[in-house]
Amino acid sequence: FSGSVIDNSGNMYFVGASEPDGYAGNIFLTKVSLADQTVVWSKKFDSGEQDKFWSPSENGHANGGGGSRFIAADNAGNVYIAGSVVDGFSEVFVMKIDPSGNVVWETRWEKNNSGLANGEAKAYAMDVSGNTVFVTGETPGSIFLLVLDQSGGTLQPETNVAIDPSPGYNDRGYTIKSIDGNTVYIAGWEGASNSGVVYKFSNGGSTFDWQEKIALGTTHRFT
Repeated sequence: FSGSVIDNSGNMYFVGASEPDGYAGNIFLTKVSLADQTVVWSKKFDSGEQDKFWSPSENGHANGGGGSRFIAADNAGNVYIAGSVVDGFSEVFVMKIDPSGNVVWETRWEKNNSGLANGEAKAYAMDVSGNTVFVTGETPGSIFLLVLDQSGGTLQPETNVAIDPSPGYNDRGYTIKSIDGNTVYIAGWEGASNSGVVYKFSNGGSTFDWQEKIALGTTHRFT
């Protein structure tokens, strides 16, 4: 189980990953009517590789994690999920699914197409606000902010793949929130002092406003 969200019509969606074939996991998404506690539909998405949701643990060994990090909904009743496809190295997937469970679009992203670890990308959280989908996570050594068009899943120029609060250390964006599709907050972990970190961006993510490191104790983080 990796997250849940409730739409404006009183339906709850919950998302997670299963591993029916050893490590070759699949993504599942289930829609439940809260009015009568019935399952409306349940879908499985299988890329043919290892599909998963990374846990915000220091070494990233665990799948899933709970909360609402990997799923969001818009005002029209569409839901969005983000996670990782692992085929040697991880790449991010982002999907838009309509209220009937049909995939509207899917976007995949990696830092570069070298096929090596320096191109790896792991998604940890997403939010939908305005006409925009925001996703954060980690690439080797730094945090990323993906900005996608809500209607077609196109990557927008506001995307930032080199947010690096502690150069030379692992840094991770574990949670993200936008108030209005314009102002975006990312929180997570920076590795130099093992502290929590918070970022604010404006102009749809294109303008960096400030960063704040908050010492919570060794290996603490915001999730």
